[in-house]
Amino acid sequence: MGMPVITASSTTRDQAITDLIQSVALEETALSHILNAEGEKIQKWWLSPT
Repeated sequence: MGMPVITASSTTRDQAITDLIQSVALEETALSHILNAEGEKIQKWWLSPT
């Protein structure tokens, strides 16, 4: 999964709001991937024999 491509859009108010919401959603997705990866590292550490 590569970086999403966000193309330039018109500068109407409605489009600006839509672009902002889309940007926030993409940021939340990125953060969820980071948290998931960190959780997997913790699980691996927790379940590894000592």
